[in-house]
Amino acid sequence: MVLLGQNQNWQDRARQEVLQVFGSNKPDFDGLTHLKVVTMILLEVLRLYPAVDVISRTTQKKNTTWEILITTWSPNRVINTAHYHHDKELWGDDANEFKPERFSEGVSKATKSQLSFFPFGAGPRICIGQNFAYDGSKIGLGFDLATLYL
Repeated sequence: MVLLGQNQNWQDRARQEVLQVFGSNKPDFDGLTHLKVVTMILLEVLRLYPAVDVISRTTQKKNTTWEILITTWSPNRVINTAHYHHDKELWGDDANEFKPERFSEGVSKATKSQLSFFPFGAGPRICIGQNFAYDGSKIGLGFDLATLYL
């Protein structure tokens, strides 16, 4: 909400989308999938302010990740989520700016690297509550935007 308060144009776009999709009806699951602008805003907020700052993993085999060789049975490795989400080589010179349009073609095309956006982790250990968090956030944001209009 703070970022939308600072970026009135995105707040207006999201409000228009919510009112177009739901009108005066209560939000439902089917409608949530049609909220493209709201989704772009949510993804950009999670990129700038990830739900988890660091992810800790213990490897069991040799693996090369982000140009770092991780050896067999290495101790815990910490991946700084915010570091990768703000990396100018991956996201461009505007990496620290609020620009939801970077997600207009989806997460896979938002950056130069395939795995640069992981606010809820990635792979087989991704947070099982990710979809619930996304849907709950969309409902909350949509409700706030709609009530600000009325």
